[in-house]
Amino acid sequence: MLRQSGIAIIIVHHANRDGNEMRGTSRREDAADWVIKVSPNFKFAKIDKGTAFTTTFTKNREDNGDHEESMDWTFVTEGGKTNVDWKLTDLKTRVYEMIKSGVESNADIAQELNITTGTVSKCAKKLMDDNFIKKEGQRYVVSYDRYPR
Repeated sequence: MLRQSGIAIIIVHHANRDGNEMRGTSRREDAADWVIKVSPNFKFAKIDKGTAFTTTFTKNREDNGDHEESMDWTFVTEGGKTNVDWKLTDLKTRVYEMIKSGVESNADIAQELNITTGTVSKCAKKLMDDNFIKKEGQRYVVSYDRYPR
């Protein structure tokens, strides 16, 4: 009834033990137009007076086949002021960052990013074509320390 009236409903919920899905029944997500996952961002783990996280759409009814970009957020409090910063991160960059951080298998990257192994393979192929990563056996390794932005 609220949705038909144009009223947004926001449900804030914690993840299950895997950290991938909403805890309890998934039926809560059935009526939702969007579901946004909030994950810790380990690139900024050294922040003393603040926090860092990444937001990613895991459901988007308006999705046209392209994956929504994720956003990296940082909140830092200094001198009584909180500074909020964010930047867009595309899927290819997220796959590269996972490989750089030591997650090297297709299945592990897919699980961490909550995407299919086929999507990981497509991103990895683009990264290999651009010589940013290479494949050694069944694992991916970084060719360069820095990914251009």
